Amino acid sequence: MIVKDEEDVLAAALTALRDFADEIVVYDTGSTDRTVEIARAHGARVVEGYWNDHFAEARNRSIAHCRGEWIFVVDADEIVTGDPAALRAELAAGTGMGRLVYVQDLEGHGHEGRSVLSVRFFRRYGRYDGRLHEQVVDGITGDLVAGTALPAVELVHGGYTNARMLAKDKGNRNVRLAGLAVDDEGDDPGAVVHLARSHALAGDVDAAIAVCERALGTSVGRYRQTFQEVLIQAAIAAGRFDTAEAALDELRRDGGNPLLADDLTARLRFNQRDYAGALDIIAVFPESATDGRLSIMGRRQLASVEILSLFQVGRQEDAARLLSECLALGELPISLREAALIFDGDAAMIAGLVPRKSLRGLLLAARPGCASTGSPTAAPCWPSPRRRSAPRASGRWRPRSPWRCTATSARCRCWIRPWRRSPTTRRRCCSTRCGCSRRASRRPWNPRGSDSIP
Repeated sequence: MIVKDEEDVLAAALTALRDFADEIVVYDTGSTDRTVEIARAHGARVVEGYWNDHFAEARNRSIAHCRGEWIFVVDADEIVTGDPAALRAELAAGTGMGRLVYVQDLEGHGHEGRSVLSVRFFRRYGRYDGRLHEQVVDGITGDLVAGTALPAVELVHGGYTNARMLAKDKGNRNVRLAGLAVDDEGDDPGAVVHLARSHALAGDVDAAIAVCERALGTSVGRYRQTFQEVLIQAAIAAGRFDTAEAALDELRRDGGNPLLADDLTARLRFNQRDYAGALDIIAVFPESATDGRLSIMGRRQLASVEILSLFQVGRQEDAARLLSECLALGELPISLREAALIFDGDAAMIAGLVPRKSLRGLLLAARPGCASTGSPTAAPCWPSPRRRSAPRASGRWRPRSPWRCTATSARCRCWIRPWRRSPTTRRRCCSTRCGCSRRASRRPWNPRGSDSIP
């Protein structure tokens, strides 16, 4: 593991990793926070190294300090899950050079993004190659390492959520490293496509479009589909829908991955405000499928498009039901404000649906700085200071019985038991005559007679 200033995520990564490794080597590239201290406290062997703008070289320096037969590479913002005993049995019986691991990327507001099968286990003579988006190669022959998938272990990577992208300034960093890689390797298509992706990731979509169009005018071999994908994504973000349509037609004519084409078409239709067209494509999209590039695509990756399209065509209950399913998994595929709008303006609904352990991380991923009660959008998601537990929602689209107004016998607009709601949402009760409103003003009963509940 190579790290730099990872004190906010490192402890969770190391705790999850403990049972999967005989030793943990953490190569620090110049942290100025508590990263080294946290690593040592978790029993890792820390190597205080340096950073020279080259991911492969940093990883290779860390591998040089490993003593095991198999190397398992994990990032600080990844959490490993699975069966350690089954993993060890599979590795002991295996004869290949490397093994693939399912890596689930979290993106945007903390929802499921594109997943990949990545070489994360390899024998100790393997090495990394590439300044950015490095790959595992045989340390003797230089050939790319491949292998079969390991079902006993999975990784969840949170490095591409909004909060992590902002905190680590990944967009600008990757543009700089990708530029250096192009200088190193000339016009190698692999280096150029990373430059295009990095521009798109940093939000400079016009630069990404220019790089892709220039590259597609030359021979880019097996990278052609990747350039087309980045071009379409950047063109959609820039509002250049004619460019996106033309690139999609070219992708289909070239025999590109039909699932990728459908995914991009659904996103294009949504941005063109053709919500019914987007829903028609999503309706027949498979739950999960793997393409020839070891990328895993599925319907859940289009959850944001589906939820907002349902809302726009007037199917609010369906949108709320799908959003509730995502929240129950600890995922927020749309912005916090959009989620509150789908729940008729009550952001407190979110708190009752999200697992408590995921609430703060989800709010941080949704918008840095909103995971505090000072945020007007996030405040309803936090419990009253007098109670320790998060509010429980009896949602309009959940099968539970709704909380009803004692004055009118109608469902309260807030749908939350008032004494479990924050002061912000208590003021929005359905009626001043409502018994819910009166109960909300009472002090909660405390059997200890104290003003605070421990």
